[in-house]
Amino acid sequence: GAAVRAASVGMGQRAGGVRIVDGRASLDTDRPSLRLVDVLGADLTALDLESRSLVATVALAQPVSPGVLVAAGHDVDAILRARAAGMVVTDAATGRIRTAHPLIAEILAPSVSPARRREVASALAATGDPLDRATSVHVLVSAGLPAAGDDLAWAAGAAYAAGAPATAVR
Repeated sequence: GAAVRAASVGMGQRAGGVRIVDGRASLDTDRPSLRLVDVLGADLTALDLESRSLVATVALAQPVSPGVLVAAGHDVDAILRARAAGMVVTDAATGRIRTAHPLIAEILAPSVSPARRREVASALAATGDPLDRATSVHVLVSAGLPAAGDDLAWAAGAAYAAGAPATAVR
């Protein structure tokens, strides 16, 4: 959508590979081609450790409420720093936080340790919210970690009821 395009243009501008001329984005042909994943990687590396850890948690659990992030051990200042760096955005309607670009999740989520995944899953499950409960199961199962049988059965039923039978089978 528009937010992803705006984030991509902003990242390209920071890296020097995109310039704005008369309100339109254009590639700077005087510079070597930059891959978006490289630009994102550089932006993530520039974050402080706590902010980068927060963005990794968001990548696992998005869209996630600020309360879950705090329950998972992050401080509110890290949320603000990650937002200011353009790595996360807040949905105005729900207040939930997600990564500013899908590639951020692709870069960070695989590197999250099993222990950290368990902590995040626990914080999600503790909210009692059905979306958070389903996400809790996904955070574990997507990394091959065990989830409680009743949580797996509940998540499969919820996925089936939502019209996602392939997800329910997985």
